[in-house]
Amino acid sequence: MGCAQLSLVPPVATIEACVAALERQDRRSNSREAANVAWALATLEACDLPTWERLMAVVAREGATLADVAYAQLAQAHLLMQLRYGHSVPCPPQLLQRSQAAWQALLFGRQREQQQLLQGRAVSRLEFLLAAAVAQLAGSHAVEAGHIVHSGRGEPLLQVDIALPQLRIAVEADGPVHFIRNKMGRDGQPLLNGPTGARNRLLRHHGWHVVEVPFWVCNAAMGTGAPQAALLAHLQQHTDLAAAIAERAAAASSGTK
Repeated sequence: MGCAQLSLVPPVATIEACVAALERQDRRSNSREAANVAWALATLEACDLPTWERLMAVVAREGATLADVAYAQLAQAHLLMQLRYGHSVPCPPQLLQRSQAAWQALLFGRQREQQQLLQGRAVSRLEFLLAAAVAQLAGSHAVEAGHIVHSGRGEPLLQVDIALPQLRIAVEADGPVHFIRNKMGRDGQPLLNGPTGARNRLLRHHGWHVVEVPFWVCNAAMGTGAPQAALLAHLQQHTDLAAAIAERAAAASSGTK
């Protein structure tokens, strides 16, 4: 999992040795570890189908059980594998069903919690102000916090911070946990970590436009006397949100996708 967080793809020989060790050892904890490895490799786009099948065989060993969070993790891995190999990615039916159920329960549980916070006005000030700034650019298009994105087949994929569902645009307020703090890009800012990159791949594959607002922008805006105006200025000047709204709204009105 550490490799995925740091976006470091292990050598092929290391992956093979890890999978072989899991296959040899007969421990109940191996199922959890195999699920972790499957998620990490899928996140890094470093898992081929034979390796995936071997890992699923370890996870599905007789008598093995996983915590709900591990089942949810496995569902995420399966979604990411489908980006590379289509809908025919093999997985034992009972294991896949239980994993998808755990992932859906986690997503909808988070959504219910967020809706309760919104009703009680207990969401963070940043979330409220960023959503308000997005709404200023959205025109007549609905803006929704905590939206759950579905695939074309109706499968829940993931939850986004702020969405314009009609236009399939996601605005993500990416905190420090989304970045590799000691690995900088050309602009001198931290690079996205593996799971966040995987999130963006999944969204874009399913037709969503992703706008990211990193934590240093949020922190700077919240330190001003007019944070909503500062967030709006950033969205207008340093992202393509306005252009994406205009383009997708025009496409929708003309009946194109």
